Amino acid sequence: RRLFGKGRTWMLDSGSSVHLLRRSDLSKKEAKAVGQASQPIRLSTANGIILAEDALDFHIKELGVHGEAMVTDDAPEGIGIWSMGQTVRLNKCSYWWYPDESHPSGSNLIMYAPTGKNFSVLIEDDTPLVSKTAAAAALTGAGVNDVTPTSVASPTDTSLHGKEIIPEEISKTLLDVSS
Repeated sequence: RRLFGKGRTWMLDSGSSVHLLRRSDLSKKEAKAVGQASQPIRLSTANGIILAEDALDFHIKELGVHGEAMVTDDAPEGIGIWSMGQTVRLNKCSYWWYPDESHPSGSNLIMYAPTGKNFSVLIEDDTPLVSKTAAAAALTGAGVNDVTPTSVASPTDTSLHGKEIIPEEISKTLLDVSS
């Protein structure tokens, strides 16, 4: 059960406990590779409760991210759902989303991939989106309009390219977990 990918876009979802793909969005090759999920699961969705029994393994080499995407007829059409929680827990990714008036969206979301590289995620209508093509371009420095390579070293940094992005008093509160 290997997802070969067709350059799809994934919506990063902090509210989804699983990765999801719509069956009708799969390529013929992907559809043939669908198998039984390692753990079938009932999902409570905006459209009611669904049973997800089928899945497809995926690997996005450029990001060092892999997982099992549940395949249903009820997943959103035209976009994959990427569980941020699973990518953090299982793939050791991390994310940092902060206000940034220099970006068209008014904010910037940095994804720290397990490969040790990081990049700005496309934000569209306050929704973070990742595509394999855009991520690969950002990580290799090829450059595309919807992602920007960044030099932020870690989520505890409070500046970006020498510009303070989190006021010092808020930064101290965020970083001081002992009190």
